[in-house]
Amino acid sequence: MSNRTVPLRRRTSLLQDPSDRKPPTINDLRVKECYICRDEERYDDPAANRREWVHPCKCKLIAHQSCLKSFVTTGPANRRKCPQCGFEYQIQSSLAFLSSSLFFRIGDTIFQTMGMSFLATSAVGLATFTAVSVVTVGTGYGAIAVREYFGPGLFDLLLTDEPTNWHAGHFIFLFLTPLRLVSPVMNLGTFTPFFFLWPSIPPHSVREQLTAESSRLDGIFPTTPSTKQKWPPGLKSFGFMVAGTSMLYQRVFARFSEWVLGMKQPEPRGLFRGLTFRREFRRQEGPDGAEQEAVLQVQREAPEEPDTPFANLNGVTQYPNISIMIGLLKPFIASGMGHLLYLGAQHSSTLRLVLGIRRFGDITPLYISPKLVPELSDNIWYWKYYTATAVHEMDPVWIRNSIGLGIFIVMKDCLHLFHLWLTKRELASRRLKNRDFSGVDLNELDLIHPVSNSRSS
Repeated sequence: MSNRTVPLRRRTSLLQDPSDRKPPTINDLRVKECYICRDEERYDDPAANRREWVHPCKCKLIAHQSCLKSFVTTGPANRRKCPQCGFEYQIQSSLAFLSSSLFFRIGDTIFQTMGMSFLATSAVGLATFTAVSVVTVGTGYGAIAVREYFGPGLFDLLLTDEPTNWHAGHFIFLFLTPLRLVSPVMNLGTFTPFFFLWPSIPPHSVREQLTAESSRLDGIFPTTPSTKQKWPPGLKSFGFMVAGTSMLYQRVFARFSEWVLGMKQPEPRGLFRGLTFRREFRRQEGPDGAEQEAVLQVQREAPEEPDTPFANLNGVTQYPNISIMIGLLKPFIASGMGHLLYLGAQHSSTLRLVLGIRRFGDITPLYISPKLVPELSDNIWYWKYYTATAVHEMDPVWIRNSIGLGIFIVMKDCLHLFHLWLTKRELASRRLKNRDFSGVDLNELDLIHPVSNSRSS
């Protein structure tokens, strides 16, 4: 017989000190059962049928990663704890997406603080005024916004700072201008109504001043207007272009957002769309002794916010006070962007043609007005011709301001869309932290390789 010594097989599970052994993990279970959906999975199931599992607490409950994530994120706050042992679940996030979105979170905090301060200051100021004062403030701000957007030349010629020169329509739309500015569906078309509201002739006070300052024009009353260039277009023509561009942009960007985020946006709701009425009845005795129903209360109920993935995602990355602050700054943003385009047009003939700039000089809108015939100062048709000619010769500030505001809105919407995309990826990368079965009685676990808790002799 051979004298070779046969080595003894080490029985680690029996000879090793239990205190030195690593506790089993979820991968050591023979059969896994999700405590949420109750589906089971065996350790020897095909890899194609296996799902990601998680043991997030200190007891023996386990679940699918997707089931528990959905259960935690869509329910109340008490769902963040294990229903059996009360251990609070820990959520881990992808460091790459978390770092990428940190810049936006800091920006959100800064702008939210600024927006809250702006709203608080506005609320304190408006609270000291009566209803008449509110109308005055709103109308005054509307006049400033229109002056910034269309330029002081057009404003001083046809409206002026004197409210007695305004028509009833001007008061209405000037007062509604702040509301239109903060509306989320009035991006490029905020100032569209005013393209069609300008008077056809200057106010009486302006006409008297122009007549006194103008020298006599030799000749007779012109019967036909001078030949106008096709570009820049007139005020009303450009207003139609702005309105059409605004509606087209809303549709195109909505489709683009759905493509980028991979989710459909909810349908916009109107002012009264979705409102329901609830009535309460009680029985009472009628005049003839019979019972009849009487309405106790009629209450209007506003519809609940749609619980859709896009609405939930948009709610995380959008703050109403920031939108209000940016909306009220739109006239000044348009003026600033228009000034930048004006400076850029000095080096580009193409840009100068698009903006309708005929000459350079002082940034204040200048125009060459036709000379006035004093004898025709009371002729309305003559003043209409004068106004049309003067407006045509003006520097079209409204064109570059509209284009500048459009560029700003596109940039703002694209930045917000990128923020939504980052937030969606960051939320999708979140996983519940996996834990081992430390502190759990191993005899209660169905392990692939059972481990004894007692020492073997």
